[in-house]
Amino acid sequence: MCVKDADLGDLNVWNVISYPNPAKDVVDFIFYLNKPASVSITVYTLTGRVVAKIESEGVPSANSVTWHCGDTGLANGIYIYKLSAQAGTESMFRVNKMVIMQ
Repeated sequence: MCVKDADLGDLNVWNVISYPNPAKDVVDFIFYLNKPASVSITVYTLTGRVVAKIESEGVPSANSVTWHCGDTGLANGIYIYKLSAQAGTESMFRVNKMVIMQ
């Protein structure tokens, strides 16, 4: 089977994970895109307060973004993260949870 790059179709993001989970000092958000895109990751408390926003421009198809959560002074607990991707006029997002144990 041969895969061609001519038409990548709509922007898609899959296999979004945070590693390690639970995290202590550093967490890697690992994900796959079907085409290069600008990516932002927003981390929220369970009450919806934004505690971090990480942005990356021109991320290739398979990538990770690192966040140094040990420097933030966050309490132990469950956090929600939203990975948003945009390529031209196409955009999409994925939401997941992670645990921080300082």
